[in-house]
Amino acid sequence: MTEDIQLYQNLLRSWDVCMQKGISRKANKPLLKLPREELKLIIEKKRNRISKFNEFIYRHIDTLKNIKNDYCFVLANEEGCLINVKYRPGMIEREFEYKEFFVPGVFFAEESIGVNSISIAGILKRPIHIYPGFHYLTKLKNWYEYCIPAVNKGKMAGYIAVVSFGQPISKALEGFTDLLAVNLFYEYFATGNENTTDLSTSQQLTERQCAILRMIAQGLSDDQIAQELNLSLATVKYHNQIIFKKLNASSRVDAVVKAIMLNKITFYDLYSKYA
Repeated sequence: MTEDIQLYQNLLRSWDVCMQKGISRKANKPLLKLPREELKLIIEKKRNRISKFNEFIYRHIDTLKNIKNDYCFVLANEEGCLINVKYRPGMIEREFEYKEFFVPGVFFAEESIGVNSISIAGILKRPIHIYPGFHYLTKLKNWYEYCIPAVNKGKMAGYIAVVSFGQPISKALEGFTDLLAVNLFYEYFATGNENTTDLSTSQQLTERQCAILRMIAQGLSDDQIAQELNLSLATVKYHNQIIFKKLNASSRVDAVVKAIMLNKITFYDLYSKYA
């Protein structure tokens, strides 16, 4: 409840800022865009991150093939400047009515496009859902957004967001975005873990532990896992401790990401009948 109040307070503040600055609600394109030469420098600096972004989506996008509505994934730097975007396979970009909003160099700041998930996530420093009614610009009235900021000790490192047009963001899209963000910003989400980037030294997981990991990936609680596998809750919790220790994982999402990277489970395991 406290987080909801905090979100709405910042939405109201952002609306006030837009009105005070005289930003027209009828604006049909972003108001701020980085000059070409400056954009080239940023893209070169973030080249490795952009490559990881592209590779992850290329490898796993087929898991979202049942999602028919239009959507895109956005990679932005710490200042909210868009540096890469990937659309749903099959989308025809030249016919896309929002294409001017997804050009590298465009700023996802309230001074540029009004209220949006990146601008609010940058303020609150936590994952944010933004719904159509939250937007300041009339042009964005069909946008559903989910954004994850990468924050380490209060310092912003960048943003991953998914924007769905005309349809709410599904659990599959949200889960994909979570894993994409952890894959890109692992060093920020795993602060304090030793050897966080050395996955090759992980101990071998048992078949039972892999089964539990798959259920964790599917979103099942410990109670549900215990019922499915006919185990006691204490046994499931014990296996979780061993899994986390073997993978040097700090959270359930962290464990799933590492397991996927080690090929212990597949990305398809995220989307079972429980997802």
